[in-house]
Amino acid sequence: MLASLTLKQRRKQRFWNLRHPHYETLRSNGFSRDMLRRRFPGLYRELAVRSAQRRYIRREETGSVLRAACMEELPPSGGALAARLGSHRSHLKKTFPEIWQLILQRHAEYQRQEVSRKWAEFAERVRHIATDLLKAGKYPSRRRLLAMMRDSELRGEHSILREVNQAMGCP
Repeated sequence: MLASLTLKQRRKQRFWNLRHPHYETLRSNGFSRDMLRRRFPGLYRELAVRSAQRRYIRREETGSVLRAACMEELPPSGGALAARLGSHRSHLKKTFPEIWQLILQRHAEYQRQEVSRKWAEFAERVRHIATDLLKAGKYPSRRRLLAMMRDSELRGEHSILREVNQAMGCP
């Protein structure tokens, strides 16, 4: 049963299990925290203990999710992870500094690898098109290459000339 519930649903279920049954009634009738403390000291202590338990449980769950995120194949970004947890990046950074730093480093490294992979694919495609144009007896100008690469997500006009020179055998 608990395995099929999402993290947010499990938190909500635990939260309501730790709430005192009279708390909502008292709050909805205008009792402030200070008034609860003065008029119902026993109830207030019980609520304080349950609140501490909720905070502890939430912190443990958040820590376990962050540790699991450190092992994910595609490292999530800090913003995506904070949104998944229903928290804020600055809170996670303050509460779990070592784990948070590791998550950010893994994501940054992943981003660098993805960018370099895309640029390598782009360069290979430019070289391939330039070679085909040379075989056809046409000069591989920047405009011709760009016209043949309309579907490319990268438009690195400044790097096209370098790749063309490599394809032509120029230093």
